[in-house]
Amino acid sequence: MRENVVEITRTHITGGAANPVSHIENWYDLAAVLGLKTGTLSYALRERDKLQTKIRLGDRTVYKSGRALKVIQSRLTTLVEPLFDALPGNECALAYRTGVSATDRIREIPHARMLVTFDIRKYYDNVTLRHIEECLRGCGFRTLGARLVGRYCVVRREGRCTLQQGSPVSPAISNIVGHFYFDTPIRAWLGSEFPDVRATYVRYCDNIALFLHDGVPEGFTDKFKSFVRETFRSGGFRTHKWNCITDSNPVKNQKFLGVVLNAEARVELVVVDRLRAILFNWCLFGGQCTADRFMSEEGIQLRDFMFDGMKVGKLRQIMRGHINYVKRINSKHGLWLDKLLGAALYLDEKGMPACANEEMFRRVKKYKDCNESYDDFMAGITSITG
Repeated sequence: MRENVVEITRTHITGGAANPVSHIENWYDLAAVLGLKTGTLSYALRERDKLQTKIRLGDRTVYKSGRALKVIQSRLTTLVEPLFDALPGNECALAYRTGVSATDRIREIPHARMLVTFDIRKYYDNVTLRHIEECLRGCGFRTLGARLVGRYCVVRREGRCTLQQGSPVSPAISNIVGHFYFDTPIRAWLGSEFPDVRATYVRYCDNIALFLHDGVPEGFTDKFKSFVRETFRSGGFRTHKWNCITDSNPVKNQKFLGVVLNAEARVELVVVDRLRAILFNWCLFGGQCTADRFMSEEGIQLRDFMFDGMKVGKLRQIMRGHINYVKRINSKHGLWLDKLLGAALYLDEKGMPACANEEMFRRVKKYKDCNESYDDFMAGITSITG
């Protein structure tokens, strides 16, 4: 790993007076660049552990910086961001960049025959002080200066110094580390191993996507996965959540950062299955029980004065919107959902859930019969209740 980084470092160091950071080697040099007193720098470093407050946000842990440390990190941001902007090939990084809209950039990418996506497992927790030092040297810092700046960017966790998630300077540092450890190796490999393949590579922090615009060479995905896993592992990183989705996939959308990229709209089968489950449970157990569970699972906040009928009405409104969208894309799935919603509303009106009547239960289960129209299905439902 070190040999690869050193090679990249030598390629990018500009050196001399033209480099605005090559002279930084101690607190005095750094204080002059940041416009701070050396006492502030030494205090923040000496009391760094006390100036970092742990905050738990769901399944993530972030660290809030105290005032002295936060001021230093904010000014370091203005120092290192231009260094990243000056790196060649940085246009593939979409996160935390002024004037760059990730979603707009993704929508501009041409149609892809295949989309390969994956994530870096616990990215911030695995970016160590050594990673930061080596990559800052790649941006023009000398060894002592890179080590000094890096010490203001890390937090001590379980005996290791890793990138502080939640600090002002962390986004810029994560982009720099990602450039040297992810972007540069992958783009170099694509250029050497598959020079004729037309592809677009982008990265949003720890989310990586590769768009293949032409025919996919045989064995490409296996070779790409093998290279990425081996290269990233040698750098101390691991990947997960791999997806290789073609434009003809019948059940999955090509999607990155929430942007659906299919040339033709498609509803994923998992979405249809969830809607079917909700509506079938509505038929079985009634609207009130289903509405309470749905609102709870989706985290929908309702006003305290809403009574039961209003909750069911809200659920009906949401389901109708989903069904209308599905019907425009897939008429078969739309018919299934239409039948279930019609049966659910009718049974609610009659106050007779399907779980209380075996004949009704068997009749509702026939909603998948596409040879039976909506009207015929509902006629069968109403005939049972008389």
